[in-house]
Amino acid sequence: METGAPARSLHVRPTASGLTLFALLPALALGTLAGLPAALAAAPFGVLVIALWLGRRNLTAVRPHLPQACTAFAWESFRLPVELAHRGGGGPVRDLLLAHGRPAGRALRLCGHLATLEADAVERVEVRFRLPRRGRHRSHELTLLSTFPFGLWEWRAGYELPADLLALPRLGAVRDVDAKAVTAGLDSGARRRSLEEEFHSLRLWREGMSRRRIHWRASAHQRRLVVSEMHGGQRPEIVLALGAAAAAEDGAHRRSFERAVSLLATLAEHFLRLRFRTTLHVAGRADLHLDGLQGRQGLYRALSALAELPLLVGDADAAARAAASLGPAILVRTGGKVRARGAGGRVLDVPLVLDVDHPSIRTRFDPDGRAGRLAGGGIGWSAA
Repeated sequence: METGAPARSLHVRPTASGLTLFALLPALALGTLAGLPAALAAAPFGVLVIALWLGRRNLTAVRPHLPQACTAFAWESFRLPVELAHRGGGGPVRDLLLAHGRPAGRALRLCGHLATLEADAVERVEVRFRLPRRGRHRSHELTLLSTFPFGLWEWRAGYELPADLLALPRLGAVRDVDAKAVTAGLDSGARRRSLEEEFHSLRLWREGMSRRRIHWRASAHQRRLVVSEMHGGQRPEIVLALGAAAAAEDGAHRRSFERAVSLLATLAEHFLRLRFRTTLHVAGRADLHLDGLQGRQGLYRALSALAELPLLVGDADAAARAAASLGPAILVRTGGKVRARGAGGRVLDVPLVLDVDHPSIRTRFDPDGRAGRLAGGGIGWSAA
């Protein structure tokens, strides 16, 4: 049964036990001059050769592959399924270690173990992994290691496996970004109608929720913070826009851009969890417009689109003008300065501008405050 990818490279080196046996060979060779039987002197050398052959045969009988597409949040640990198939013929494969990375690389990370793989069999091993950056990853580097049979040689086989791994933007936590900021551009009557709600239930307070909804009496009774869950009211649609200042594609700009994408994704999760209809807008070189987003399905659409958003999407002024024309908006941007007036002297009507490069951003956004998670094959609300 020939399935999976063949090894791209094979590496072998003696272990500490193998080096010890090597050190004995000169002494045994001198022993033959003193009358030691030649067969006894050659035995260690024969053991090394047999172990070398069996170790190579043991490792090259395996073909790994990734059986399915996977979706996870960037930098969040998840279980990556790897299938190991026996090529067929010969005996079982024994004592395999799995590691992420190249065989000769310094960043090789052990992640799994397979004790035995019978001939013509297929075994699935789930290994822990973190996708290092958002986006779609079409290949994955995996290394198999083995010191079978006698622990004298360590064989390493490197593979580049075809993959379909989607890393969603990392979610953080937002603070003090509530309905008042969203509806600041509406007239007072529309704002009042949009926010009229009725009490529904109580729920635990989580980082990122507005403190204005804390039910202090119930919190004192339960000795933990709880918030009022409200239903009803026709909430306005919020526009989340991204504006990246034009800059060279250097490391500093890329880090700023990734923080901006993470903040935009966090805001989308925040408002969709609060049942706002949401529009996601990115103007510029990488045009993106998603409207009518609602619930978990809308969140997944937003995160999937942001996951593959390229660098250098446009300038902040264009994004601000576009966002202001669509409705109540929050503009997320990187360094630079948004001009106070648009074309023709019109003041840009953007209720809230969040600059990820400004020192005060920590009062609004904590990129490490909360990690996203997958639940039951779909997006789970990380603050629920």
